[in-house]
Amino acid sequence: SIPYVENAGSVGSSVWPSSLAGSILLACSKLKQFTKGKDILEIGSGLGLGGLLAGSDAARCVLTGNDEEVLKLLQVHLKENPGFFGDTFETRLLDWRDSDLSKEDEKFDILLGFGVAYYFHLVRPIIDTARLKLKEKDALFLVLGQANRESQWLLYHNIRDGGYNQLTDEHDPPWKGATRMLLYTLKMGAWKEEGSCGEKVDGVI
Repeated sequence: SIPYVENAGSVGSSVWPSSLAGSILLACSKLKQFTKGKDILEIGSGLGLGGLLAGSDAARCVLTGNDEEVLKLLQVHLKENPGFFGDTFETRLLDWRDSDLSKEDEKFDILLGFGVAYYFHLVRPIIDTARLKLKEKDALFLVLGQANRESQWLLYHNIRDGGYNQLTDEHDPPWKGATRMLLYTLKMGAWKEEGSCGEKVDGVI
């Protein structure tokens, strides 16, 4: 289970379609082989659905966000379920749009982001955060989002082909290593909660 926020007041206090899709994909053996025994950082974790699944067999998984209330709720949830989560997970206040990220030198094997590239102006901070937080060798940068968002495609092309960096006023080179775009068609059914008639989840993955 994941924490439940009765009166969702922020982006981080809702379960978004990208988190649901990411949870399905991260349960597949093909992706599980990448997360086992690794150090994982999830940006924009929200209620932690994707990160909790990704980190289930990781060495460590740090779930981050900028909503202190949601992070506290997630931390309590982890402590109340030690038999399931163990000591693999930790929560941390982190705004990946913050330029002061460069002050932290901690590096990770995997960086996850579900539904984070939802606006054009967020593409550069996502890329900068990944460059700062990922290890130089054998790192995995996994971002999942809705295919009908142009900003998701802009992020992909910036990683694969390089792109303009407004901070340096130069063109960044393509990222080293392999870059792949995987497209899935997922049919969203009724999202049913206990005691409710169910509601449709809005969004195209």
